[in-house]
Amino acid sequence: MTPIAPEPGAADPDAPHPEAPAVDFDTICHLGLRALRDGRLETAVEMFQTAIGLRPGDAAALCKLGVAYRSLNRLEDALAC
Repeated sequence: MTPIAPEPGAADPDAPHPEAPAVDFDTICHLGLRALRDGRLETAVEMFQTAIGLRPGDAAALCKLGVAYRSLNRLEDALAC
């Protein structure tokens, strides 16, 4: 069976949506801070982990991740930051 080729000019289904906002380090950190402030600690951890994935070794993001872990009483994870 021959695979069906996409129509010329058809959108790539794996391409990001053209109206999707760009995700950058500063935005992710800001969202993490808001989550931390609002007590959404698991979300804060996820945001700071994402930020660190974008900018490995960033001291501010690592520190904020440590604060989020400490707030969750995950002391060993906090110390690892």
